[in-house]
Amino acid sequence: MTEQTHAPNVQTQKTEAQAQAQDHAPMTAEQLKQKALSLIEEAKRFEEAERNQAVHQIKELVLKYDIHADEVFPGGFKRKRRPMKKVAKAENRPEIKYRGPNGEIWTGGPGRRPDWVVEILKRGESLGDYRI
Repeated sequence: MTEQTHAPNVQTQKTEAQAQAQDHAPMTAEQLKQKALSLIEEAKRFEEAERNQAVHQIKELVLKYDIHADEVFPGGFKRKRRPMKKVAKAENRPEIKYRGPNGEIWTGGPGRRPDWVVEILKRGESLGDYRI
């Protein structure tokens, strides 16, 4: 009798193990991406809820203790700004050699010629007439 009572437990254990193996079956790349996106969205919702809770708590404390911004931020509060894009220094820029009829500029460097240069050359004019 012990064998019969024990047999269903072994069968149940195999079924549970098979179910767990299926749950942990390898996922495709697309399934992993979808899961990752889902987790990121869930994290964003949690962060927003935490932030809203923090703002609420701060407001309560400010009102309760009559706190003013200059007490918390004595030098004033400045939000961090994104750094501006760096502009090439004048010494690193190529020298402008030509100015077109409408004020366009061109360095005369390698690469595609501007449309205004192509038009001038098509008309048979000399590019030297536009040299700065």
